[in-house]
Amino acid sequence: MEKRNNEIFEKKCQRCRRDDENWIREIKGNTIKVNEDRRAMERKNNVNINEKIYNIP
Repeated sequence: MEKRNNEIFEKKCQRCRRDDENWIREIKGNTIKVNEDRRAMERKNNVNINEKIYNIP
């Protein structure tokens, strides 16, 4: 029974790892755009997202 569980676990891990790699590749492609969007939003709302400080008038 334990051997069977280990096989299932291994398959799941391989799938997760593959999903993570795809996700990381996708994120790297979008990082610059995200940073630009974040800066634009900070300017618009006078918000520093990293420090979670919100200056709401």
